[in-house]
Amino acid sequence: MLPYAVHRTTTPSHPPRPPPQAALALSPTNPGTLSALGYTAQLAGDPRAAMGHYHAALALRPDDPFTVDMLRLALQVGTGAPVIRRTATGITM
Repeated sequence: MLPYAVHRTTTPSHPPRPPPQAALALSPTNPGTLSALGYTAQLAGDPRAAMGHYHAALALRPDDPFTVDMLRLALQVGTGAPVIRRTATGITM
C-alpha cells in the first residue's frame, strides 16, 4: 500500500462535529437554529422532539413558511395521519 493511501485510511478527513445541541447553546433565541434542530430531530426519526423545536421557533418567528410546513409534516408523521401536500393544482394525499 502506498504511504499516502495509508495516511488517508488511518486519519479522519474531517474533524468530529459537535452535537446539534451545541448550536442551541451558542444561539438559544435564534429561530433558524431551533428550526434546524427540529429538522435534524425529524430526520433522526424523533417527530416529538422535532415538534417541540418547531413550536419554539414559531414562537419567535410565526411567519416562517419552512417551519410551518415542517411542523405540519412532523404532526402528520407523529400522529400517523396521511401526509397532505399542497401542489399548484390542488391538495394531494
